[in-house]
Parts: sequence; structure tokens; C-alpha cells
Amino acid sequence: MDASNERRRQENRNNAATFLAEVKDTFHDQRDKYVMFLSIMKELRNVRNDHSNVESVVARAKELFSGHNNLIIEFNAFLPADYKITVDDDEEEDSCISTARDY
Repeated sequence: MDASNERRRQENRNNAATFLAEVKDTFHDQRDKYVMFLSIMKELRNVRNDHSNVESVVARAKELFSGHNNLIIEFNAFLPADYKITVDDDEEEDSCISTARDY
């Protein structure tokens, strides 16, 4: 592996660790939500090559992060491009979240 690939992998690990800490801090008094987040991340890792369950992972993440647009935006870094979640600040929270794919 060349140095640029190794650098990129290390950056991805750092970003994941930072996001993990942010989610843990956000849900510090809601352990069940943090556990749900860990479950989502594990499932997402398992569907990286087989996108058949990505939609269910996205749906669970949207539900979990409802009201936390910053977490939704940061979660996109872990999703395949076709499944990015968009947030529209001009609309109500319940109606502002969609994905790049049609459900």
C-alpha cells in the first residue's frame, strides 16, 4: 500500500473516531440511542459491498438522528454516494430529510 492510501485510511479512522465521540456526547444520557447507533454502524460496515440493506440502515439513521441535522450530515461520510441523506434547513424537521435514492 502506498503512503497516500495509508494516509487516507488513517484520516478515515480519525473521522470515524471523532464522529463516534460526537454521537456518544449527544446521546450521553440516552444509552439506548447510542447502542442503536453502534448497531447501525456495524450493519453499515456489513453492507459496504452489498448495498441491498443500505436503505434500511439509512432509515434507521434518519430516525435516530431526527432533530440532529449535524449528525445526519456527518453520517453521510459513511454512506455510499447514492444513499446520501440531504437536509433542508428551510423546512420542518420531519419533512426535510430525504436520500439521493427514491424509496
